[in-house]
Amino acid sequence: IHDRKLAEAALSASEAKYRSLFNSMDEGFCILQMIFDEQERPIDYCYIEINPVFERQSGLANALGKTIRELVPNIEPFWFDIYGQVALTGEPMRFEDQAQSMGRWFDVYTFRVGEPHERRVAVLFNDITAQKETEAQLQRAAKLDAFRVTLSDALRVLSDPVEVQATACRLIGDELNASGVYYYEYDEA
Repeated sequence: IHDRKLAEAALSASEAKYRSLFNSMDEGFCILQMIFDEQERPIDYCYIEINPVFERQSGLANALGKTIRELVPNIEPFWFDIYGQVALTGEPMRFEDQAQSMGRWFDVYTFRVGEPHERRVAVLFNDITAQKETEAQLQRAAKLDAFRVTLSDALRVLSDPVEVQATACRLIGDELNASGVYYYEYDEA
């Protein structure tokens, strides 16, 4: 009886430690039950465990016990492929990708949990949408700055107004991939 009580106490302490970690982390976490068709192709997954931060990081409300197709009917198929591969091979994966159907970017680490025949995967993730949007804005700003420098350099050496217009039109057309760019005067009368 003594050994059994010690084992129960150790199990209880281990479970409390797990719950503490599970409930206090900033990352979204979930365990997925993969669903395969007859040809062993992953076709869906069900959320069987989620942490408190899951909803904020994923944007999915009341996901526990539901499939992703119930929550996001137009989810991109590559999510099934990735998680299915992890469930079948046991090889963990780390990646960043966009779920356009959810309007979010995710930084993901996924790994198999449990026995291989259970076909379960754990997903630890962060919503990095704001970071990706900032990166895109910086890239657009850098591209615009580079164009401004190119335009400025090309126009600086010119003095003929017609040549300035022609050069500016050509460079702007190239930058915008426009079939035609021109100047005109507008007379309100």
